[in-house]
Amino acid sequence: REAVLPEVATRGAHRPPRASRRSFQLGFGRDGLASASGTRIDFADEDFFFYRDIMLRSDHQHYVSDDPPAVLSVENPPISPGAPGFKAILHVKKGDFRFYLPPDCVAKKDVLKSVRSRYPEVSAAKFRTVLVDPLLQNALVQLEKTGIVREYKIGVLYVRPGQTNDDAYLSNVETSHEYEEFLRLLGDRVALQGFRGFRAGLDVKSNSTGTHSVYTEHHGYEIMFHVATMLPFQVHDLQRVERKRHLGNDIVTVVFCEGGQAFSPWSIRSHYNHVFIVVTVDRQEAGRTYYKMAVATKNDVPPFGPFLSSPPIYEAGDAFREHLLTKVINAERAAMRCSEFRDKLF
Repeated sequence: REAVLPEVATRGAHRPPRASRRSFQLGFGRDGLASASGTRIDFADEDFFFYRDIMLRSDHQHYVSDDPPAVLSVENPPISPGAPGFKAILHVKKGDFRFYLPPDCVAKKDVLKSVRSRYPEVSAAKFRTVLVDPLLQNALVQLEKTGIVREYKIGVLYVRPGQTNDDAYLSNVETSHEYEEFLRLLGDRVALQGFRGFRAGLDVKSNSTGTHSVYTEHHGYEIMFHVATMLPFQVHDLQRVERKRHLGNDIVTVVFCEGGQAFSPWSIRSHYNHVFIVVTVDRQEAGRTYYKMAVATKNDVPPFGPFLSSPPIYEAGDAFREHLLTKVINAERAAMRCSEFRDKLF
């Protein structure tokens, strides 16, 4: 994983005393890694519509439990050619499990015995057989869909030289050429009014959350960025409520630091922000821009790729964009596995 320095932040930052929920670990590059590691979406197999695209195409049986609430769908004999057993999917409160049952699990008692021993969530469940019903099948398709996330809202924060707290960050109205160039790398500038893609809570009818934002699609996933400088700014709003309302509720935030300004994740007063991906211009030469990147994650966020190279410097272009957008998506997917979110999903 990336080298982390939990006791220090980037240049000039300070670590708050004994605040475990606010503790971050800092990544500045993976030792010995000369270039970016392979880019892929983590846990992509979980985004496959198993029931809709697999189970519905085969003859199958349903078993339902009321306490605890659960639905088990099992492929009927015979076993599909080349398969190691009967395909099955178990829907429970925390999500779904996709698996194969042994070839000798044909009778109902054997099926349920195997499932109960495998999954503690249903060890005491009393399943009853339910006839295959189009309404139930449609409900299971919709249930599966709720557990598959293909849309992401990501914050974008602009930090100017001399700024060290979130009130200053969220007060920025004027930007720079370098910052605007970086936004173009992230995605397309889109008009919000009438926008038909994933809107991430932005107003697409009356421009109450600004007139434009930055949006992109990456490997079939939609990303709408909450760009602080594009959200409404009101001079009399000293708390910057409108901007905090969006960025303060983003799990992942991309921070663009102007002129090498240091950034500390502890300068953000939000318990919801779990990952900061910090980017600054390292140098510009021969008409090319090179970015430096660092990552700060809360301590219970598991590792996620693609890892930073060492040194973590990237030339602007398609390769860096691929690396950055993949890391942004994987950052949120990893954060959702930490206790603060996992325990609140249901």
